[in-house]
Amino acid sequence: MALSILRARFPLIFESQGFRWLWLAILVSKLGDWMGFVALNLYVFNLTGSATALAGVLAVQAMPSLLIGPVAGVIVDRFSRRKVMIIANFVAALAFALLPLTTSLWQIYILALLTRSTATFFDPARRSLIPDLVGKGKALVANAAISVIMHMTLIVGPALAGILIAASGAALTFWVNAATFLIANIFIARITGEMPRTQLGDQAAPGWLADLKTGLRYAFNNKALRVVLLTTFVSSIAGATLMTIEVVYITKTLNGGDKGYALMLSVAGIGALIGSTNIARLSRRFSLTGLYVT
Repeated sequence: MALSILRARFPLIFESQGFRWLWLAILVSKLGDWMGFVALNLYVFNLTGSATALAGVLAVQAMPSLLIGPVAGVIVDRFSRRKVMIIANFVAALAFALLPLTTSLWQIYILALLTRSTATFFDPARRSLIPDLVGKGKALVANAAISVIMHMTLIVGPALAGILIAASGAALTFWVNAATFLIANIFIARITGEMPRTQLGDQAAPGWLADLKTGLRYAFNNKALRVVLLTTFVSSIAGATLMTIEVVYITKTLNGGDKGYALMLSVAGIGALIGSTNIARLSRRFSLTGLYVT
């Protein structure tokens, strides 16, 4: 029945083999992402008992988006998106596999920074690959299908993390997360349909710095994009603050423990899933700007 619903709502998964492999890769890797996210937050807080240390981890994880994000976009434009995703997943797998072996907080910070850096490359590569696989006209539907699994994993991933942490500790959860990245790479390697990067014929390709300047100039000169960037930045700060509070409040103040924190994230995933499954239908009735503001 679930398969029938999926086929009816998101036929692209069954029509495009390349997109289907990408969809499966994201399903596996995002499931591990949420497990790793929960495990890392609880691991740091349980290890140090400090909300400041936990906030430090979240701050470190926010740095790549600000510092590496523009450069990552340039690299994704110049190289195979599939190869960028595979390399990013290999590095992330290594970082999570090493986390249980850390002996100090600064080592955790370095590995946390590394894991987020890989996501800074993986996510734009994934987004830019979608139009190659399904065409620009179906990109919105394809993104909706991916949003569904990302939010489904938000329901399942934290719940699994809570069970594993309670049963065997954070180390096993980190290693399972590392394994999901390697499994996802098997799916990514099978993707076909990627278009070659843009060629300029006999003209010399512009340098990396020129590409970066062009992208930044476009971002700052485009009013709508400036608004999106600003609101994303502000919401990210608010989200990081809330994440820190949630861990302390649920595990200690409400005595929910590790399982309580994991359950809270799973419940949040239900709301996210409802929104993502209806975005394609809502976009036909309302403007994308209106939906974004809402």
